[in-house]
Amino acid sequence: MKLLLAVIVGLWVSVDGLASATYGKKIDESAKKNSISELSKLVGQNKLVTLEGKVVDVCSKKGCWMGLSDGTGEVRIRFEGYSFFVPMKLKGQKIRVEGRVQEKTLSVKDQQHYAKDAGKSEKEIAAIKKEKQVYEFEARGVKVLAAK
Repeated sequence: MKLLLAVIVGLWVSVDGLASATYGKKIDESAKKNSISELSKLVGQNKLVTLEGKVVDVCSKKGCWMGLSDGTGEVRIRFEGYSFFVPMKLKGQKIRVEGRVQEKTLSVKDQQHYAKDAGKSEKEIAAIKKEKQVYEFEARGVKVLAAK
């Protein structure tokens, strides 16, 4: 009985605990952190960029993208080659991501798709009428820094 209880508690802690979890590839802990406001200067350089901030949104379907805010701005983060996802409960967590930034035009259809995945109302989705120029970050690794 004690063994069963220990196993159940261990599983609960490992499933619920996000602190220090890593998704995708391991991140270089010593890399210089950039701010989201600096992304425009880093587009097209094809070098790894490290961001740190709070997860403000996660795809509610399967965790295939997330929004990150660092106090200087927000950016949508997708995952390299669709090779990993993050748990939806990551929202509100402080994380570090490593990857590359690109500038792209986000179509109305894609914006509406992201809004639907984020659980926005039909009214909010219908209000999206124009393409939008955005910076998008393709992460090769995500590390949770602190549990909320």
